[in-house]
Amino acid sequence: GGADGLVAFLRQERVTQLVDATHPFAAQMSAHAHAACTAAGVPLLRLERAPWAAQENDCWIHANDMAGAAARVPHGARVLVTTGRKGLQQLFARGDLSGVVRVIEPPEGAMPTQWSLIQDRPPHALADELQLLQREGITCVMSKNAGGNSTMAKVLAARQLGIPMVMISRPFKPPCATVASVAEALLGITGRAG
Repeated sequence: GGADGLVAFLRQERVTQLVDATHPFAAQMSAHAHAACTAAGVPLLRLERAPWAAQENDCWIHANDMAGAAARVPHGARVLVTTGRKGLQQLFARGDLSGVVRVIEPPEGAMPTQWSLIQDRPPHALADELQLLQREGITCVMSKNAGGNSTMAKVLAARQLGIPMVMISRPFKPPCATVASVAEALLGITGRAG
């Protein structure tokens, strides 16, 4: 029901605090939560893990979205793509690229023959990520900067092997109080209730 549906729910259930614990890239849902809380007069607290930060030896190529990321992959690269199933056609349109797409749910439509598919759910161990990158001859990793530990191994593996990463920045979300852990969120809720 979008923001209007959420406003109705907040009022009907007499909600006194909303915690937005959506994925860091769920910009539309966070925008709806912000708009609904503003309209209903309900305090909003965002629970969002910190993004990864490039280290000294990392080679990150920054992009704002999937289209920008597809354009910034080095020519002729063999890519491990871990951005999810949306927007892949922009990458596939580049005939000079090949590689592996790893997703939880299969992408829509056919994949070009120079690409292979792995359906898998995190977490992934560092040893497994190193083996995958080496076995598949990966020369570039494409990822969203989701942060957290469950998918950090690909970042560590790329760092260890000196492989560049095309890193998609997080989308804009309306500003609100934000914490990075459940413990901080509980403290924030308790503090407001007291």
